[in-house]
Amino acid sequence: MIQVFKDQIKDLKTVVPAFKIANATVHLDESSPHLHIIGVPVKDGNKNGMIKQVGKTTIFTKESLSNIQDKMRIKCIDSFNKIYSLNNILKDKELGRNYDINVKDMKNYNDLKKEFNKNKNKLDFVTNQTKLLEESSKEIKTFLEDLGVNMKANGYVMTLHEKKRIITFIDDVINNNSNIKKLNKLSNNLYKVETDIEDLTNNVNNKNIQINNLNNDLNKYIKENTYLKKINLKLENTINDFKYKWDKFINHFKQKLLSIDYNYNKVYIDLIKEEIIDEEDKYDIEKEYDEDKYDIKI
Repeated sequence: MIQVFKDQIKDLKTVVPAFKIANATVHLDESSPHLHIIGVPVKDGNKNGMIKQVGKTTIFTKESLSNIQDKMRIKCIDSFNKIYSLNNILKDKELGRNYDINVKDMKNYNDLKKEFNKNKNKLDFVTNQTKLLEESSKEIKTFLEDLGVNMKANGYVMTLHEKKRIITFIDDVINNNSNIKKLNKLSNNLYKVETDIEDLTNNVNNKNIQINNLNNDLNKYIKENTYLKKINLKLENTINDFKYKWDKFINHFKQKLLSIDYNYNKVYIDLIKEEIIDEEDKYDIEKEYDEDKYDIKI
């Protein structure tokens, strides 16, 4: 991890060149190794006062800090994977970032949306019923309290209307409890939907990190390919130039040998012995040579 942190310091200098690092200390005394960096953000080109000044609020804004963190996270995992020979991906940031997820990437999104709207109506109905039940409960509680006093004092007899009110109240309680059970089931379903969306969000952002890494690799390979194309073209031109000069060289020897130039004849023999001229070149040179016409022994 120390090497990873060393790379992070180099990367930080590249990502935030205006931040001048004064000290960097790795702490290995906790369960997770971490790096403390002390430095000064420097703002250059000031018109008032010193040309160079401390520029904390200028260099480190809410937006710039978020961008710095995004870039450093990608560089960190790249360095980590390189040093440990792995292919890990970072977990998504839990705070400070909003994500745009395409609807087509969400499994059964339309069905989930319909179910949510339908269940939301149920939730609103249960909420209203609970409110009404609470009001009725207060009335029934007062009634029952009075009923206890009257029964103790006077042997109170319940009327039919009062009996129906109590029965209705009890039915409302039973129905509301049933709806609450359904609501609990709904909550579990909604929680599952939320978990699925969270997992999808993490997957999308992990893919985005992988895409960024692949794009970086692609740009690097494009640059390397461009460079290799230039080298290849240069080599091709060099080879063509050499071939052109070699052909001229062979033709020159051919003419000299045919003109019975014994000095060239000796050089020619030496080139064959040293295997500078191969059999193919030898054949090309001698194919026009006529021993009967030219008294030269090659």
